[in-house]
Amino acid sequence: MKFTNGYKNKRFPLKQNKKSRKIFLLEGMAGATISALLSSVFLAKFLDFLGISNSVAAIILQIPLFVAPVQLLSPLFFERFTKKLPYMRFCILTMRAMLIFSSFMAMAVTAPALRAAIMGVVFIGGYLISNFADPAWVDYQASIVPEKLRISFMGIRNPMMLFTGALSSLVMSFVLDHFINSGRQKEGFIVVFVSAAFFWLIDLFVVCKLREPVIRREKKKINLKDVITKPLKNKRFREVIAFGGIYQFSLQFANAFFSIYLVSVLKVPLAVATGLGVLSNLVRIIAGFWWGRASKRKSPIKIIIMSLIVLSATYSLWFFATGPVVFMYAVLILVNITAAIGLTGLTAGMFAVNTFCAPKEGRTLYFAFNSCFGNLVGFIASLVGATVNRAIGEYEFLLFGMRFHSVQILFLIEGFMMLVTAFYAAKVFRNGKHCPELRGEEK
Repeated sequence: MKFTNGYKNKRFPLKQNKKSRKIFLLEGMAGATISALLSSVFLAKFLDFLGISNSVAAIILQIPLFVAPVQLLSPLFFERFTKKLPYMRFCILTMRAMLIFSSFMAMAVTAPALRAAIMGVVFIGGYLISNFADPAWVDYQASIVPEKLRISFMGIRNPMMLFTGALSSLVMSFVLDHFINSGRQKEGFIVVFVSAAFFWLIDLFVVCKLREPVIRREKKKINLKDVITKPLKNKRFREVIAFGGIYQFSLQFANAFFSIYLVSVLKVPLAVATGLGVLSNLVRIIAGFWWGRASKRKSPIKIIIMSLIVLSATYSLWFFATGPVVFMYAVLILVNITAAIGLTGLTAGMFAVNTFCAPKEGRTLYFAFNSCFGNLVGFIASLVGATVNRAIGEYEFLLFGMRFHSVQILFLIEGFMMLVTAFYAAKVFRNGKHCPELRGEEK
């Protein structure tokens, strides 16, 4: 295969490949900053400022998950081209610009219903565009990062994104609180979104510096049936799809209840909750480098199994986040540290597994189906978790001389499910025949 990108020597230089990886790190940091200012706590506070009800706000916050199935259509478009990066640039920059612009539009009107409509419609459009390009971005990462560097690269990129996102959130939260305390809430949000627009300009500059190695492939017509059937027919990748579904179900079963329990049941102050989040991000940075070094000695599946065991212990320990204040905070600090370690290793390992087992021809197709399937299973798992929570009911009980809440039972269930997922990974990948690269031998 020839790798070209319009350079004078007609080949994609290894030096340029390394440069693109460095630029891709910067793009991730700029993107993480924009995302931090347009989602999570900032978005929830902004929707409350707009007078949008909690039920409608919850729907808007879940829009990224609702529109995930559009990823199935991604290969139908991107696999037609040898140069995909221009279209990927357009998608990611347009999406972020739409989210920023919708915020100013919503503040320009006064009716809460119209504000909700603007935010909802623009967010749906923006995330449809973003999700449409997501599989192509995964393929792009795989094309610029050699196989032996993939876990270590993700172990650096993800923590750097987390750090910049956490830092920007921390700084802008103080800025926004200053404006709110002085009775100028609208001006505070304007400062937040103008800051997001500034980082969008930086992102524009960085994204335009990216280059891609273009693989000359035989052009084949792809339809929606291929997007669904080809990944399922591929024995190597079918194992990845099944594992991804089981993992997402285990992860999302009680995921939404951790923050609810922290704020609503334990009544932890917001400043403390933010501090725990910053601690978690700092640990993920350190853990990223550690997992990167471990990837030189351990196979991807061993890293995944180790991470799942850590997460199993973490979610089980959440059950004991109660009792005396000192003991409770000690448990909260511990679970935030261990969760950061486990999730960092799992993210890096999953990226390696996906790229190892997916065929190089039409790789976007496989990434699209796997991502879509995982998101749908995760959404179903969150509904199952909510149903179980309603079935259990809201009550407190005494155990070991400490007072527990019924929602903590979900944490024990999720911890057990993570352990089952680890056993499944060990059974399928380490003993499987279809993807021998992922067996658990030492490298």
